[in-house]
Formats: sequence, structure tokens, C-alpha cells
Amino acid sequence: MKDIDALLSKALHPEREPSPQLNLQIMQEAKEREYMKLFKKKKMPAAVLVTAMVLCFGSITIVAAWKYLSPDMVAKKIQETKLADAFQGEEAVLVNETQSMAGYNVTLLGIVSGEELSAVPMMNNEKLEADKTYVVTAIENADGTPMPDISDEEYGKNVFLVTPLITGLNPADYNAVTMNGGYHEIWENGILYRITECDNVEMFADRELYLAVLDDTFYQADAYLYDEVTGEIARNEDYNGLNVLFTLPIPSDAADPEAAIAYVEQMEASVNNTFEGEKEESQGSDVYATDVEKFMAQITPQNIAEYAEKIDSIVCVPDEEGCISYAYEIEGRGGANSEGVKVSALFPDGPGTLNGVSYHSSGTMDSLLMEVCTLREDGNVVIDLYVPKD
Repeated sequence: MKDIDALLSKALHPEREPSPQLNLQIMQEAKEREYMKLFKKKKMPAAVLVTAMVLCFGSITIVAAWKYLSPDMVAKKIQETKLADAFQGEEAVLVNETQSMAGYNVTLLGIVSGEELSAVPMMNNEKLEADKTYVVTAIENADGTPMPDISDEEYGKNVFLVTPLITGLNPADYNAVTMNGGYHEIWENGILYRITECDNVEMFADRELYLAVLDDTFYQADAYLYDEVTGEIARNEDYNGLNVLFTLPIPSDAADPEAAIAYVEQMEASVNNTFEGEKEESQGSDVYATDVEKFMAQITPQNIAEYAEKIDSIVCVPDEEGCISYAYEIEGRGGANSEGVKVSALFPDGPGTLNGVSYHSSGTMDSLLMEVCTLREDGNVVIDLYVPKD
């Protein structure tokens, strides 16, 4: 404990209250020196607790830092030394805010933005000069059980999307996935740490910025509410899952309205160019090369009875986990065998009929078999099988 006392004596003037960055630096240095001692014991020594209380001056923020790795320590563990230095700099925003929901504790640890902060892009590209935002979060089970280690077979079964959201921009179009995002993950002491990277959002700091964390690989429109008129973003209280929403405390003077306008225009132009390219490609070729494809191009669940004859119906009863399994074989037309299909994933909007018509064939009309899937009010799934009319 002499090391900690020496640090206090050296760094703190008795008549001045230290800044949060200084507090964190002192705690980190002390933690690094005492690391082996602390983690060999089940309890933190009383002297250390007293020291932590002195440093935080009644705040719980620095005490929380003893539980979680600091953002720069997470960066160091993935060999991102330059990013680690950035998280220790004045431009970094340290938060340490925890929200609990859907069986998880999610903590926003910190955020920093800048150019060339990563030695290796988290996306598979070579744009090291790109201006990026980096956010560090910690995710743990609320009941205290360890999250699966990265080397564990269970790792990856619980998926998450960590993404900034921008007031005035539809989250479905502007999120970490669409904004050139990527991430690194590490596991320590039962906690999953993630560094999320995406295009720099500081340019939008003159409007409300958020960090969303949800339990899905991609953005789910029903997880958050977006007001098309005001541009406001809020949690959907009726969402069945994890959908925490933090406010990102990025100073408004970091905003660059001109860069923000240019970025949005670039994003919209990219989407339009992709659409036009696909349209021209489809117009310049025979998209429906076979009779089966030409036939199926006109088929919908609403008009299928005009063109096809129902030959069978299969009723699937979901199991305890909400999954259905089915198998069938139709002479001359093949069949299907499917297990463990999640009903909630198949019908995210509840009871009703799927918009599309599934089909399979060997390439000829007389081998074509079509499926129309409907979720009934009783929770069972009906699969109607059709063949083309003669």
C-alpha cells in the first residue's frame, strides 16, 4: 500500500480536487501495481477501499473502475497501444454508466474519436487514415454467472450489436453496420468487453447522440422508436429483449455541420448508386432465365390460388423453446426436412402469413413445389403445399 500512498502524495494537492482523468490515472497506476495482490484475494483490502473513497470524493464512478477494466486497458489487451494512449488523453470521454435489462448489465466505459488510432482496422480494409469513433462497453450477466469465455463452445450464442445512433437520422440506415463498423472482443473475469469502431460521429455532436446495445447481430427496427418528423430516438418499452440506450456525452463544440452534411450526402449517393446499378443490371439481362423463375415472379400468398393447387397442409406445433420442426416428401417433387426453426424469428410481427412464397424444383414446372407459411392465433404454424395448375 506504500505505492498507493506515494502516488496520492505526489499527485494530489491538499487544496485541490483532482479531475476525473487524474483520478482514473491514479487508480489505474495503483491497480497495475497492486494487480497481483488484489486478484489473489476474494476481498479488496480495507485500506484500498479507503483509498478509493478518498480519490472519488464520494462518487461511485472511480469505485466502479475497480470492477471493470478501463478503456485503455481493454485497448492494451488487444495490442492497440495507440488507441490505449488516446483513451488516456484529454479527448477521451470516460463514462462508467451501467444499465440493467433482459438479464444483462451493460456498462458504457468510454468513447474516443480520431484519425489513425487503430494499428489494424477492425473492418477488413486498408483505410487506416479513416476518421473513426471507438466505444468500449462491458457486458455481463446480471445474475453474476460468467459470460462464456471466447474459447468456450457457448461463446457466440448470445449476440450483441453495439452502435451509435444519431438524432435526425433513421437508425435503420445509420448504425455501426452501415457506417463501416467492426469490433474486437475480449473476456476477463466473466465479463465480455467490446471495442466498437465506426465512422466518426463527433461531426454530429450538435445534436443528441446515443449508444444502443441490443441482443442481435443487426439493427432491429422494433427495438427503438424513431420519429420521422422530429428525428427523436427512444427505446421501445415493449421490445422483448435487450435494448439499452445511453446518451453519448460528446461536447457539442466537436460538431462539424459541413462534414456531417457531406457525410449524409455521400451515404445517400452510395445507396442510390447501388440501387441504380442493380436496376441497370437486371434490365440488361434475362433475369428470369427459366420457366420456373418466370412463373414464381408473379406468385404471392394472395394470388397463389389462381395459379396453383393446394395438395397438402402441415400443422407444426412449437416446442418448449418456441421452435418448429417438420419433414415431408411429395412423390416426383421432392420434399423438405427442417429442425429447430424459431417461430419468433420467422414471424417477428406475430400471427399472419409470410409475404414470400418458398419453392424448390429441379428446374422444370412439373417438379415445382411451393410453400406458404402462416402463423395462426393459437401459436401453431401451418405450411400449405402447392403445385402449379395444369
